Amino acid sequence: MNSISYNQKLARAYAAGSVSGCCSSVMFQPLDLIKTRLQAQPMVVSGVHLTSTVSLHGDITLVRSLLFKENVLGLWKGLTPSLCRTIPGVGLYFSTLEYLKGKLKISQPSSLQNFALGFSSRAFAGTVLLPVTVVKARFESGQFNYPSIGKAFTTIWRTEGMRGLYSGAGATIARDAPYSGLYLMFYGKGKEVAARVFDTDIASPVVSYACGLNAGLLASMVTQPADVIKTKMQLQPYKYRNSLDCLRIVLAESGPNGLLRGVTPRCLRRALISAMSWTVYEELLMRMKIKD
Repeated sequence: MNSISYNQKLARAYAAGSVSGCCSSVMFQPLDLIKTRLQAQPMVVSGVHLTSTVSLHGDITLVRSLLFKENVLGLWKGLTPSLCRTIPGVGLYFSTLEYLKGKLKISQPSSLQNFALGFSSRAFAGTVLLPVTVVKARFESGQFNYPSIGKAFTTIWRTEGMRGLYSGAGATIARDAPYSGLYLMFYGKGKEVAARVFDTDIASPVVSYACGLNAGLLASMVTQPADVIKTKMQLQPYKYRNSLDCLRIVLAESGPNGLLRGVTPRCLRRALISAMSWTVYEELLMRMKIKD
């Protein structure tokens, strides 16, 4: 470790994470908007249950509709609350990760340790930032007309109370914590395999990005059902008693396909944003001379 203090290391990890989160959020916000709109659409059309909710054609149709109604800038709707969540959220995640590694004295974590570290760090950061996540989802859905982020918070608090600000908490943690744990596990193992098979530098940005894409796709597929439940509970908190009730209703209305709604833009976005965040984060740490 370099001569900087432990607190300085955590502060720089937070700063690097915040910068990486900001860059990736701005670039890939349209994919998050499309995913949220797809999941927010009614499950029933003209009284007939939808038979397929996973369709690339449906994604393209939605994009065309958004461009026609709201123009190109409409694809970045919800960017402000997204940045309010992502900048401190990603910074908090990475600094928590570094904190746990330092306290547990783990320098080269195993796959299981990577899963536990990623899971714990995301669970903490996700819980702290959950109210902002709720506001972000509602802005992106197009179903609410809050004039500002501050007004959104006060309106939710006044009309729904703490339950509204923390709606979908279980589903959010069930999505984000396992995702981060799986991502970090796949990411670490992927870099090890790449370095061994291709005899390349494990710290190479190209290797980091490629391994990040692969890890993001795998982790996204596993956690997709929880993302659908999370979105529905945050948009309609009084329709469902809890996450299990929401799961039951989704399955009853649209079958297993309902749990894969928005899977294409989500997997694409999560893979791209995670790969970029980790690549930028590790490069910044190198330049700050934090990593060995």
